Amino acid sequence: MDVRAAFDALPGDPAMMRSYTKHTKIFLCVESCDVGAELAEEPVGQALEFVASPQSERTFRLLWQGEILPMHNVDIYSAGGEHERMRTNSDGLLEVNADWSGATLMSAVRITLPDVPGGNYHSDQATLSVTLR
Repeated sequence: MDVRAAFDALPGDPAMMRSYTKHTKIFLCVESCDVGAELAEEPVGQALEFVASPQSERTFRLLWQGEILPMHNVDIYSAGGEHERMRTNSDGLLEVNADWSGATLMSAVRITLPDVPGGNYHSDQATLSVTLR
């Protein structure tokens, strides 16, 4: 059984025996992103985080403890309420398709198994808000 399925099977609503941390980022440009855009490509040290990829303005890396997180679910939401579930590729990259534009929120959750049976599951949630052109 995978970690997410084990977590979802816990009793309670929401499931008990858990802790969580939320990691949030916003990439914001005023007038232009010409200066300092490369800073978005640098991790800031969050346990789970999105960073921009130099490949394109629609490509992002998902990192866990500073390392790429391949084949991981990412939920994308528009300001208008649209939602799509995507997955990072084997290189931990997520490419948002051209259909998405405007204010966009990306969200990923990684759940860590407890150290001992009956212990707490820990979930880290990373969000990134961007405006896609």
